[in-house]
Amino acid sequence: MQKAERFIDKNTEPEHFHITEFYIDESAEYFRSVFETSRGKLRQIFRKCTGDTRCPINKNVKGHILFCNENYNIKQPTLPSYSGLKRLYLPVEFVHLQCFEQAHQGINLYFADFYCTTPMMPRPHYVTLVMSQPDCEGDYFCRQHLLKLDPCNNSFLQFNQEGSSAQYKTRAVHCEILVLMKHQLIVSGYQNALREVENTSTSGINLRCTKYGCEECS
Repeated sequence: MQKAERFIDKNTEPEHFHITEFYIDESAEYFRSVFETSRGKLRQIFRKCTGDTRCPINKNVKGHILFCNENYNIKQPTLPSYSGLKRLYLPVEFVHLQCFEQAHQGINLYFADFYCTTPMMPRPHYVTLVMSQPDCEGDYFCRQHLLKLDPCNNSFLQFNQEGSSAQYKTRAVHCEILVLMKHQLIVSGYQNALREVENTSTSGINLRCTKYGCEECS
């Protein structure tokens, strides 16, 4: 985690970036199943094969994988998507309340991984965080194996007290969040927030594959 904090401090921009939406990238078939078959319930999955293979959460905890990255040039969510041609936008407040209301005692936030990608240069760097309900099954594992963060005061992603928005310090680091809940996240009211992702000519290529050989994160 110290390497990630040093990298962020070195690349911190004058103004923090406020976000009000997370997003999920998946295939059209995946979202068709969610809204037409599963009544809006998102399937909990293991983290995909990205980052450090030694990361403790790999193949150990299932959840919902969300992103909140902003493209440096267009100041919009990052393009392209490497996970699918469809993107579902979910308000930060909605996700936070889903965890908070079911936990009745706030959320836990953990640092899980810091890694970069190849062969792109300069290498995009990623931080993986875990946002968890304190009483869900995966939270016990995270308490034993990950570093806990203050949700309102950390170097990576800071929530306001109400959980209605969040902010981060630099677009040099992309943030992915594994959300752990006792129950599936239900997004049936957000079908109209589903968008087709443009500029996906490299979609399907696993660019988020390794961090070895990088002076910043290895």
